[in-house]
Amino acid sequence: MSSRLQTIAKWLVKLTTVYFFGSLALVWPLLNAFLAPAYQSQTNRALHYDLAGFNPLTLSVFVYGAEDRNPDGSVLWRLDSATVNLSLLQTLTTAAITFDAIALTGLQLKPEKTGETRFNFSDIIDFRAAQSSATATPADDAAAGLPRVRINTLSLQAKLLQYTDATRAKPYVNGLRDIAFVLEDFSTLSDDGDGYALRAEGVAGGVIEWRGHISAAGTRTWGEFSIHNMSLMPLWEFAEPQLAFELHRGQFNLNGHYTVNWKDQLHWQLSEGALDVNQLALSARDTGNDSQLGFDRFSVRLQSLGNRLQSAVLEQVTLEKLSLQSWHENQTVGLIQMFALPATQATAAETADPATQPWQWRINQLAVTDAEVQWRVPELDQRVLKLAPINLRVSALNSGEEPADIQLGFLVDNTARLAATGQWQTPRQQLDLKLQMDRLPLAWANPVIDDHLALKVTDGELETQVNLQIEGGELKQIQSEALINQLRTSDARGRALTGFSQLAVNGAKVSLAERELTIEQIAIDSLSGRLTINQDGTTNLNALVRNDTPPETQQTPPDAPAPTWRWQINSVALKDAAIGFTDETPLSPFSAQIQNFTGELTPVSSNADQPIAVNFKGNVDGYAPVTLKGWAKPLLADPAIDLSLKFAAMDLGVFNPYSTTFTGWQIEKGLLTVEMDYGLDQKRIVGNNRVVLDQLELGERINSKRLVDIPLRLALALLTDENGVADLAVPVSGTTDDPDFSVGSIIWAALRNSIMKLVTAPFNLLASLVDSEEDLGFIEFAELSSSITPDAANKLDALKNALDQRPSLRIGIVGDVSAAEMRQLRTQALQAMLTEKGVSPADTDALNNRWASGAATLLSERNLAVPDTPAALQKALLQSQPMPVAALNELSQTRALATKQHFLNQLGLAPDRVFVHSVSIDCSEKARCEGPMAKFEISN
Repeated sequence: MSSRLQTIAKWLVKLTTVYFFGSLALVWPLLNAFLAPAYQSQTNRALHYDLAGFNPLTLSVFVYGAEDRNPDGSVLWRLDSATVNLSLLQTLTTAAITFDAIALTGLQLKPEKTGETRFNFSDIIDFRAAQSSATATPADDAAAGLPRVRINTLSLQAKLLQYTDATRAKPYVNGLRDIAFVLEDFSTLSDDGDGYALRAEGVAGGVIEWRGHISAAGTRTWGEFSIHNMSLMPLWEFAEPQLAFELHRGQFNLNGHYTVNWKDQLHWQLSEGALDVNQLALSARDTGNDSQLGFDRFSVRLQSLGNRLQSAVLEQVTLEKLSLQSWHENQTVGLIQMFALPATQATAAETADPATQPWQWRINQLAVTDAEVQWRVPELDQRVLKLAPINLRVSALNSGEEPADIQLGFLVDNTARLAATGQWQTPRQQLDLKLQMDRLPLAWANPVIDDHLALKVTDGELETQVNLQIEGGELKQIQSEALINQLRTSDARGRALTGFSQLAVNGAKVSLAERELTIEQIAIDSLSGRLTINQDGTTNLNALVRNDTPPETQQTPPDAPAPTWRWQINSVALKDAAIGFTDETPLSPFSAQIQNFTGELTPVSSNADQPIAVNFKGNVDGYAPVTLKGWAKPLLADPAIDLSLKFAAMDLGVFNPYSTTFTGWQIEKGLLTVEMDYGLDQKRIVGNNRVVLDQLELGERINSKRLVDIPLRLALALLTDENGVADLAVPVSGTTDDPDFSVGSIIWAALRNSIMKLVTAPFNLLASLVDSEEDLGFIEFAELSSSITPDAANKLDALKNALDQRPSLRIGIVGDVSAAEMRQLRTQALQAMLTEKGVSPADTDALNNRWASGAATLLSERNLAVPDTPAALQKALLQSQPMPVAALNELSQTRALATKQHFLNQLGLAPDRVFVHSVSIDCSEKARCEGPMAKFEISN
């Protein structure tokens, strides 16, 4: 070695020695003198460490066992070691501050919340804020750009990152452990990305992994991340004070790719992501709320999500084996209570600028599979309805114009089936949905019915198809078809009440915008029912109404009446209906049944002026035809009707319960036909009833305490013609304004009045039979004569013709005389007695002395005073003359016999139908001495 080289070597050794010893003697003391004060100047806290030094070989600064203790002595942070290794050569050659390595090991960071807005590091923040206010802040140099820095390796190894909230009754503690972060080849000079990686474990389980690249010069970062088997319990525990539910289990996985660019403004993008929430189970914390929710798996597959295009595309969203249990009570819903959050201030999303460009989004497939919902329904007597398995499929759900396809199906209590298909368009908020429900048991409605009626549905199922149209988020139109099959109901005693084999609602359409409802047809097949009048006069329908129904709560009337709905049912049709009627009020129960009742009402609508056509027909007890025809306007303020009801050829034997109870007669046989025509207009009801009895025969007499005072046999005899047919017209009238108005009462009153009119004026009926306007109740004779005059003969002929038409009638004859005849016969008897005294009629006419002598003799014989004057004598004589009863009786009887003889001999009336009543003349009696006549009486 040359001396020059030796000299250089010596100097190098000397310099190295000086460098090393200088580092030890100068740098180390300066570092230790500077480190703690520098930290305290920034934090106002003491820095504790075991060792701080400088490695002259690697140009690295290191610190071991450093920590910051809180005022209470607890550790805020601690690290085992920190090393900063400066690369002098690269710094000089690249003109950039270059670090070979920056490393932190064994880091522990333990922030803790100690008050409403205070943490265990709040004193540092307060100190920094005070320092900042006392020192002028230099202006930012926006053009300065990034400092020229390179870091070959940046590594962080943390034992624990732990957050504690000590303000709670039960402190909340959560964090990460075994954190490892490495950044390779970081540079602020290159646009190329520098790789970094992060791995950490949750203290409650789960692993976080993050790999990517960052370009400080390129203002971007990209990479991928994943979270595996991370428990949801720490998240729930963190938010527990704000939550009304308790989490029992659940974990999630999250992964995806990302890019972030912040050159001009922040843009970020996620892609190929996946979120899985597994084995979730939670329940309401309120002991009065038994709501529960859980599922096996909730999965989201992300295609892309970014704010540059404000677009989100999800490939798939799936919910598997959802299990939900909840309830509702009035306006309270248990599920809503369970997820209710405290009221907060409006969030940024809620106060966002409406001019912001809306996000575009799309979910290619959304599915709910094998879900189960158990819902307690108070209206169904706290019945828990089970909806399972619920399967929902939605395809192409998006924010654009493309319609999304929807499919939904589930069973209710393993019985009823609901299926739905449709399409949804988001911008228009338009939904076209077709729903179909099958096999829904109507008996489920019994608890609702029981609140109002003592009626029970024992059988029956509902099938329905409904098309819903929603536009702009509002329900616009409903179209529906419905079937109720095999409905059966019973009363409180379990007796069959009503039912039908099928009720069909066809072509129902509801337009909410036009407030219009139309139904093409309501068709009821094989309707059955029974009306029973009990012995106390109540009916089985009275027993259906609950008397303990609570009164309706008074509601505040609306400010303005709601718009009127228009509705129309084009046809209400009955087919083969059977309605039974039982009356237990007579001595023995009465029963009848209208069968095969078929017809329709067309149309039935909200237009009060539009008449409803009525057209029905059927039979009574399977043989007697019945028809109901006409029209009605029931919705008018004053309803109007014009209806005709006809029963034909009903067997009268079935009416024996009524006949024996109210008339006291058993009916042997006969047929009944009833025609009832009724009109109602301006509150006045007018009816024309016709009752026809064919071949009626009464049987034995029956005792009854409820007899109605009607001469039934006589009325029947008056009505029954030669063919055995009795035809009675019963006009009816009344007004609905009458507080005692009832259709039944006015019909019964009209029937009784018609019968009483017949029996009290029978000859009016007989005259009408022969189109006579004369009173056939009597014939007249010439004075003191019993010969039938021509006029009398004509009347007798008319009466005989009428009697021929009423073969059950018999006629009684009563002769009568006039007052004039009575005077004439009295005068004749007096003259006969005077003649015996030698007084001639001429003497009587002249009132001569011979007459006066004879008259005085008669008065003396009668022990009467004799007047002085002829006039007084004549008056006293006439007054003393007794009534010629025998002559009067003979005259009246002769007239009655002459009349009977005429009936028998000239007119051929059967002898057993004519009777002469033998009576003595007594003018003081009513209806006697009315004239020279023969009067008739009708009997049966």
